[in-house]
Amino acid sequence: MQPKEIAPERAALLVIITIAVAHPELDKLNSVCTTVNLAMERARYGPQVAGHFGLNLPVYLHMTSPLRRYPDLVNQRILHAVLDREPPPYTKDELEAMAAHINTEEDQMRDAKRVHFLAGYQEPIRRTIAQGEQASSERPFAQLESGVFHSILKMAAEEQRLSPAIAQEFFHRLDEGRLSPHDIYTLVFRFPTRGEEWDRVKQAAMNWLEQQQHAASLYLMGQQQYNWEAPHYEVTTTGKDHQRVFQARASTVINGQCYTSSLHQAPQKDRAKYAALAEILSDIAIGKGSATPTVSQKQFLEAESLLAFSEPQDAPTAPTPATSNEKGRLLELAQAHRWSKPVFQESERIGPPHAPTFTIEATLIIDGSTYAATGTGTTKSQAEHEAARRLRGLLPTMEEKRPMVLAEVTTRAVSILHEMAQKQEIASVSSTYQQSGPSNEPTFLCTCVVIGLDGRETVTTGTGKTKKAAAQHAAEQAIAVLFPLTDEADEEEKDGDEQYH
Repeated sequence: MQPKEIAPERAALLVIITIAVAHPELDKLNSVCTTVNLAMERARYGPQVAGHFGLNLPVYLHMTSPLRRYPDLVNQRILHAVLDREPPPYTKDELEAMAAHINTEEDQMRDAKRVHFLAGYQEPIRRTIAQGEQASSERPFAQLESGVFHSILKMAAEEQRLSPAIAQEFFHRLDEGRLSPHDIYTLVFRFPTRGEEWDRVKQAAMNWLEQQQHAASLYLMGQQQYNWEAPHYEVTTTGKDHQRVFQARASTVINGQCYTSSLHQAPQKDRAKYAALAEILSDIAIGKGSATPTVSQKQFLEAESLLAFSEPQDAPTAPTPATSNEKGRLLELAQAHRWSKPVFQESERIGPPHAPTFTIEATLIIDGSTYAATGTGTTKSQAEHEAARRLRGLLPTMEEKRPMVLAEVTTRAVSILHEMAQKQEIASVSSTYQQSGPSNEPTFLCTCVVIGLDGRETVTTGTGKTKKAAAQHAAEQAIAVLFPLTDEADEEEKDGDEQYH
């Protein structure tokens, strides 16, 4: 399961979850669930090696009962072939075809379930609405749980039928702080609604949004559902140190309409940005925006069309377009190798405020060495992906890495080999054991087989009084073959031996 490009960082998600669990009285669990669901891509099958964002694993597959799921049967056949040292039972094209078919079937089955359960869920919601509208109490919906009331809001927006009782409960809960960003988004942005009562609801929701600083969450939902373009910010500062004030302006293009906020000031940069973004959301809600694309946007669309129909040699100076997930690829690579987290920083912005060109520098520190690359684009996101793509091409290969420290090898040889397999630096590692001698004082012989990415086998053996010791000995021999000591390392080892003696 992979995160979306718009997903917050894992550390930020962890903070949100920790706060919600530690302070249940804040009633934020529904909001947390919504955020997590928005951040996650739908799980897909495929032949590519990919990690699991939620479990924080660089490599992941599931393999339970082959009687239950066909993908489990496929995985077990592949595993048996590896253990028996037989050719793979499937080609990559066959795996891709099977994965595409299974994904399609999964989508259809999931959609059918959703329609089935939704039909069964809507009827009680309709009864609840009817009973509330007929009740004589002042707030007939006051005691409903937040999830049930959200369903009522969703039905009202979808059917464009906002009764006085529902509207009254909405305003009460808004004042009491009992509504989540998901409620606001569903009522204001998810469905097209028109009318005086709806305008009053939208205005109250936008006033609430300016006070609560949930603009980023709502905009994230719009990116997820409608593919809204990532907002662009112009941020400047005035004053010094504790008197510093941040000024922010936000702009974006949605369905060909340009939205630009006024300048907002705040003592914190994020608060200034959120205020600017809240104004953008307010304009989107009431349909206020310029429908005429700017010149730079027209030029960008024309250039994109030309690139689609041109051969590469027709535009030799054009940068190679980065794929939509280059930043995610770089993050996964850094995670798998346990490198530091890559840092993206804006280094330059040129052009008019409504049509800037961004230059982003991406840096990554590996074993004390800093690797850096820059990318440009008409949006920050585009520039970040281009920088990530270029940086990946500069990162060291396995052969360029520094020799392992001898002390680390002698204490963690088995773990090192398995980590290398997990990081795809070798194809696989396996061990077999033979026992000899009396049962009360056995001797174990471990045979370690390492298969490189080029298919070459490295076979080493080791002995010990326990399986663990034998495996460690065999793994040390394998690492010695894979990473022979350089002259410099050899001299260091000799010096250490002389000092020891």
